[in-house]
Amino acid sequence: MPVAQRARVNGGNSNQFIIIVKGVNKGSGGMWGEYIINPSQIGIIAMKNTLAVSTPAKINIEVADSLQTVLADTYGLYLITHNYHWNVEGSRFVELHKLFDEQYNELFQAIDVVAERIRALNTYALPFEGDSIIRISKMTSNALNKETDADARADRMIHNLISLNGAVIASCQTAKEKCKDMQDDESENLMIERITAHQKAIWMLRSIIK
Repeated sequence: MPVAQRARVNGGNSNQFIIIVKGVNKGSGGMWGEYIINPSQIGIIAMKNTLAVSTPAKINIEVADSLQTVLADTYGLYLITHNYHWNVEGSRFVELHKLFDEQYNELFQAIDVVAERIRALNTYALPFEGDSIIRISKMTSNALNKETDADARADRMIHNLISLNGAVIASCQTAKEKCKDMQDDESENLMIERITAHQKAIWMLRSIIK
């Protein structure tokens, strides 16, 4: 922190002071400087090359674009999981209804975190740009139309969610490598967290159908 001392100016305006400011520079012992100012100016003195100046982080479009794909894929998975939560039936209804509830709520929270990371990179979060959500929704067959038996539909829902979680992991892996290349540690850590969450979701889904 800068250290300030002051003394009244001799023979000058009684409302003026000499302000002596010492600012600490990285790698040096600091620098003293003198200023004659009015008391109202105290607190806004800054010595050139003395006080650290905060500058905005460089916008990294490549990282932001990779996170946009993760955001859109996560949104698509969220919509499908929520739909399955509503429509699952059969002998495992209670178990699957609860599991799908937990998973879509976790995804909803993740959407917010990823979107806010994109905004932190000074880019708009645009999950509905492009065709990512449509693409992920077409990666699996419609469980409600494909099977007539309720338990068979439930099994297909589980298999679909395993596949879709794997697709989101792939998007996260691609984004993680991009973040690593661009030395964006915060975004890379977020992608690691998301990969871990999707791996857990797959584990829980697989355990049901074994």
